[in-house]
Amino acid sequence: MRSSRNALLAGILSWSLLGPPAAAATPATRDQLLAADPTAPERAAAWNQVLVWDPGTLSAINAGLANPALDPAMVALSGTPLLIAAPLAALPYTYATRGAGPTLELLGTLAAAEAAAGGIGNLLKIGFARPRPYLADATLRTPAGFEDTAAFPSGHAAVSFAWATVLALDEPALTIPAFTLASGIVLSRMYNGVHYPSDVAAGALLGAAAGWAAVAGRKALWPPGR
Repeated sequence: MRSSRNALLAGILSWSLLGPPAAAATPATRDQLLAADPTAPERAAAWNQVLVWDPGTLSAINAGLANPALDPAMVALSGTPLLIAAPLAALPYTYATRGAGPTLELLGTLAAAEAAAGGIGNLLKIGFARPRPYLADATLRTPAGFEDTAAFPSGHAAVSFAWATVLALDEPALTIPAFTLASGIVLSRMYNGVHYPSDVAAGALLGAAAGWAAVAGRKALWPPGR
């Protein structure tokens, strides 16, 4: 039973690490993005008529916290390498305190949660097709550059809160550092002007649900001690 469980978890991990095909190169400028999607400002305005607090809150974060000294840290927090590598830092702790089997279980659960959060998030992005904030507001600072995918929900928020939730449930001692880092990633997405507050809030909720479901599903399929 344990060998089949570990094989399945390893398979989930492998699929997650391989990931989807690489996306096309992101256009380098706002003008190029607008040329590729000329209706983006009108669609963004429609969203902001419903979520009326989004533009002002984003502007307060994006401009209010603006500091060139913070830019490198916020760009790093917003990067994909940190998003992928951060939860792996928990594995040595799990190995040291609980051994190899629980470490592999944690690794597979993280992979399942992140794959679910990222996959569902990408489907929702396609369905909602919300433009990025900088396509509606040229005054936003974008120290991390531009992205050519939709904004809602935030994939970074979804994935980071997925692994933070898994770590909190499997390794309670890591709850505070996990959610502190995930919250920093979420903040960086607004600081860098690539997401509205509602984007990251929806992503965080999606990620937390995916993390909880991954842990609950593993325990249902393979109860502890079996």
